[in-house]
Amino acid sequence: MKISREPFSPTKQRELTQLFHEFQQQYIGGEAAQTFLSALAAARLAAQQQYQQLLTAAQRGEPITDAVLLKLLPYTDSTRNRWRGAWIHPAPAIVGELRNWYEAAGWTQPDEWPVIASAILHFVRQAVEEAPKLPAACQSFRLLPYTTGVQSGLLSPILNALRPEQYLLFNQHVRRTLNYFTDSAFTQSLPDYPAANTALQTLLPALSTRRAWAKASPVQRNDHFLLFCHWLVSVKDFRFRPRRYW
Repeated sequence: MKISREPFSPTKQRELTQLFHEFQQQYIGGEAAQTFLSALAAARLAAQQQYQQLLTAAQRGEPITDAVLLKLLPYTDSTRNRWRGAWIHPAPAIVGELRNWYEAAGWTQPDEWPVIASAILHFVRQAVEEAPKLPAACQSFRLLPYTTGVQSGLLSPILNALRPEQYLLFNQHVRRTLNYFTDSAFTQSLPDYPAANTALQTLLPALSTRRAWAKASPVQRNDHFLLFCHWLVSVKDFRFRPRRYW
């Protein structure tokens, strides 16, 4: 993982500022953007309620495997996922059935899900309650023999939901944006997440010179940056590398 010494070069800073200004002018006030932000707020509220319920269930010794997999990981908004009681998120990492996906990929054996769920809950609790230990928690989780494929795109949404002022969501859209504008090479691997989160926290204050942005809360900035990354990749179809002509 390569990390640039400065947040970004003057050229990249100008480019990022111009793009963010375009985003603010053309997109953030629209219906699609407001729907995204409302869904993000709803997901955050649901996560905070569900997390406390999971902690209580775990303390009582109740089975938590299904609940952890459905309530702490981000699912796309579909009829089936809502029927199952999955955690719906506007930046989902899971479309269908997580177990089928991971078992088909050869990452997980069917009998490993209980220990995976326990590891996920333990990791989330440690990140929420002991933030300074996040790098060690990420490394320990990654080294477990049964957590292959469980990366930051899957776990950072719940950290962001439970501690939105402290943790940014780090999916593929955010990673591509951060790497391009800071000349870094972060991956989705969980051990990369703490440094990527710090880099994002450094980047956000310089995104805009508008007074409203300067006065915005950390949570508002985090949410708007996530939406900006979504807009940049999915709406504007921004080219992160120069086009090549043959």
